[in-house]
Amino acid sequence: MDEPSEITMRPIGVVRNAEHDIALWDWSRVESRIELRPEDGERLLGLDGYSHVIVVGWMDQFPQEYRDRPSAYPAGDSSR
Repeated sequence: MDEPSEITMRPIGVVRNAEHDIALWDWSRVESRIELRPEDGERLLGLDGYSHVIVVGWMDQFPQEYRDRPSAYPAGDSSR
């Protein structure tokens, strides 16, 4: 089987919260909401019948200098 050369994703919504500090290390207490695009409503019919969903996201407002790093370390721990 041939492997695909690329994967293309199209957004169906945005994730919003009140946090503006992109350097925040502990996001576990940040409550966010997913706002779905109305035009994608039919594609999501029946989603409410599931207990969990997997959300794939891209931090589009993350500064380019962070995206270009070859690696990142949890909580700034560079010993790993």
